[in-house]
Amino acid sequence: MNSKLLCLCVLLVASVTARLFYVSVHPNTIINADSYGYYSLATKLAERPVLNLFVNQYRVPVYSTILGGLMVLNNAVDVPLNAPAFRSVLDQLIFIQSMLSVGGVVLLYLLLLQLSLPIVWAFSISLFFSLNMYTYPLERAVMTDSLASTFLIGLTYLLIRLVQKPTNRDYVFFGLLSAVSWLLRPNLLLVPLLSLPLLLLVKTNRKFIRTNILVFCISLLLPFVFAFFNSSFHGYTGISQINEINLLGRILEFKLPAEAGKQYKTYYNAMLDYRQKNGEPMPYRFIDTYTPLTYVDTKLMMELQRFDRAVIAANLPSYVVGATSYIPKIFSDDPPLLAIDTKATTGTSRLFAYLWDISRGVWQLGYLVFILWPVSIWLYFRKPKASRMVPVILGAISVSQLLVIVFFDYYDIGQYGRLASVIQPQTYLFLVLMAREYIFSRGDTI
Repeated sequence: MNSKLLCLCVLLVASVTARLFYVSVHPNTIINADSYGYYSLATKLAERPVLNLFVNQYRVPVYSTILGGLMVLNNAVDVPLNAPAFRSVLDQLIFIQSMLSVGGVVLLYLLLLQLSLPIVWAFSISLFFSLNMYTYPLERAVMTDSLASTFLIGLTYLLIRLVQKPTNRDYVFFGLLSAVSWLLRPNLLLVPLLSLPLLLLVKTNRKFIRTNILVFCISLLLPFVFAFFNSSFHGYTGISQINEINLLGRILEFKLPAEAGKQYKTYYNAMLDYRQKNGEPMPYRFIDTYTPLTYVDTKLMMELQRFDRAVIAANLPSYVVGATSYIPKIFSDDPPLLAIDTKATTGTSRLFAYLWDISRGVWQLGYLVFILWPVSIWLYFRKPKASRMVPVILGAISVSQLLVIVFFDYYDIGQYGRLASVIQPQTYLFLVLMAREYIFSRGDTI
């Protein structure tokens, strides 16, 4: 058995063993408010899988479609999410998420080898990801984070292929996976929209200009087509109502003046009263208190959309400053789904507490992506070549996804740590490539 295959086998054993041990500490599936949202849509899709449910104003449909399919297979369409009879559905869902995550570790290992990293580097980095405590606790949650992370690794793998040896087939696969990823988590649309234009700068890609532009245009049209059908079916001009509520949360957190939205009296008057009473900056609490019909009344939701945009546009500098001030929370936040005792001193729990300390400590290096990404761009234009485009693309993906978190998601304890877990592989890979090419090369390639 050669060394590459041996390392791969060890990675598989380590990944599976870590997950089995974690189950022994925390065997329960994690369910929260978002889980019930996916379950509600999954139930409707399982009962009547029609286009106007697949395109809906509440959530993008991929995760609920998977869950709904499992409900049909297990004859559990009418079973409550937290009922014992629903356990088989959850077990299968968690198994799928875990196995796809293990597959993501394998794909990452192959990706590192494709980038010509030494075997010991590829193995060590992949082993770290297989034991990363930001990752596998989320596999036991009825949420999109685990699948989003795996899909993003798949997109990254295809992007590296498109940089090194592009083919029309790889472009098609990248386009299809981008579409599915967007329908799983909308902010992943930034991956094709940022990376495809950058690929046009690479010499090996110039004969694929037409294919590149075609995939880019299709990716760009996706949200517009979805919003069009949403408007036609439900009267809501947008992708997901959750986006409007999140932006309301940012307005509350930043205490932005609301005068620009005073023509939208429902929310303007409610906000004035809410602030006078020193209400907490939690958008769902605000809506539950003043306008609970917002969740089901499209006209109210459209008014909220216009109110959000008017207030943010009028206070854009303050909004930007407020959002960027939350960047440190991405790196200091504890994921709320971490079920172990981080203070444990004995037994298996102590092992996971130790792994958590390592995972959280290493994640502090993620700050460097904001500093080094502009450096990678400068170095690429100083000496353009395909290998230098890889960190540029990885940095673009990482920075954009991290900024999306602070600009479009209100802060709730632990939420930023959970959302950032999806982009950790690309952030670390960017830092590793920058270290390899521009530090350990001793300046030979600079």
